Amino acid sequence: MRIASTITWLMLIHGALATQRVVVTFETREIAAMPHKILNATIVRQYGRRIVLDLGRAAVLPEAWIGEMLGMHVTVELDSMVGVSTPTWNLADSEPHSIQVEKLWARTKSIPDVYIAVLDSGLAEVAKGSFAHLVPGYDFISDKNFSLDGDGRDPDSTDPGDAGPDCLDPSWHGTMVTSIIAADHRNPFDVLGIAPDASIISIRVLGLCGAGYTADVTDAIVWAVGGVINGVPMNPHPAKIIDLSLEGDGKCPSFLQSAINQAHDSGALVYAAAGNDAFDTIANIYPANCKNVVSVGASTKSGALAPYSNMGANVLAPGGDDDDPIYVLSVFDGVLSGALTVGTSMAVAHVAGLAALNIVTANCPSPSYAITPGASSGCKCPKGTYGRVTNATHAVCITCPLGQYCPAASVACAC
Repeated sequence: MRIASTITWLMLIHGALATQRVVVTFETREIAAMPHKILNATIVRQYGRRIVLDLGRAAVLPEAWIGEMLGMHVTVELDSMVGVSTPTWNLADSEPHSIQVEKLWARTKSIPDVYIAVLDSGLAEVAKGSFAHLVPGYDFISDKNFSLDGDGRDPDSTDPGDAGPDCLDPSWHGTMVTSIIAADHRNPFDVLGIAPDASIISIRVLGLCGAGYTADVTDAIVWAVGGVINGVPMNPHPAKIIDLSLEGDGKCPSFLQSAINQAHDSGALVYAAAGNDAFDTIANIYPANCKNVVSVGASTKSGALAPYSNMGANVLAPGGDDDDPIYVLSVFDGVLSGALTVGTSMAVAHVAGLAALNIVTANCPSPSYAITPGASSGCKCPKGTYGRVTNATHAVCITCPLGQYCPAASVACAC
């Protein structure tokens, strides 16, 4: 099995961080180019009429002492730190094709008693402080050649990075997915988790190059809902929501289906990525094609099916595209950062987060009222429409716009 995301653009989002640098402008280029000795500051560079100074501390204007030390009139301005904006089109109430959670957050951001199991590459150590409610997970990778942490299964689900000879950059996939679901709104990069007050169980099933064995995923599902796995301590916090932002090729294996059935029978909701292969069906993409699973395709800001998303998913949720990607937490050079990414993996995370909100809202008092498989909800969209998660309290049947793909009889449960 493999991750179900496409391109990620990594970048530090500096936000409101203080700058240590100022730009000093002189009256002429010649004066600026003269040798200047400025105590308690380092000249970073000179260009034109300006020099850039690093003060070694937070710069606070007017910093009049600089002109006094130079003995001449200069203009001092902050060399402010800039970055990308923090796009939240996928969350905003003002966007017609977002999940529209802003007003709902005034009612609930979920509760710690709602446990969400994220079966993925694990959570980066530097990201753990950006989640309000993390409960112990488990590393289910059985092959130490894939685990990249020196052993097989163990209680530490931390993501050490999944880079290897054939994948030179780590994906930090589990961190990105989990941040969409439940990043604390007080994190330093302003990534807004959908259900930040829910509890996250990070379960590691994907290792080297974002790949892993289906049998490990199977065991992880059973363990996540409180089942018994030989040699592994019981999970004291059975999950009611399972995020499977991963995909494999072929029919749903019987042993995987058995685990999913066990999760379903326990009352858990299982959400799986439709995949990023631009296929016209998910018939040969598992676990999206398994029974008792809600498969999730990716939509764009305009509401269209994302060009990479496989067709035929039960519901669509924001996955973004090159023009309007999804803003997430990730890691860059060992440091927590903001990042932009796209993929059906991210779409699954939106639905999982919404389910955690729906469970505790007045309209959806239990998991059975959240976005569920058709057999449980008794709710399907007629031909010519498709299910799209269009606001925080329900998924609805949407008439297909002309020229857009429309899966027949998709699941869309309205609370």
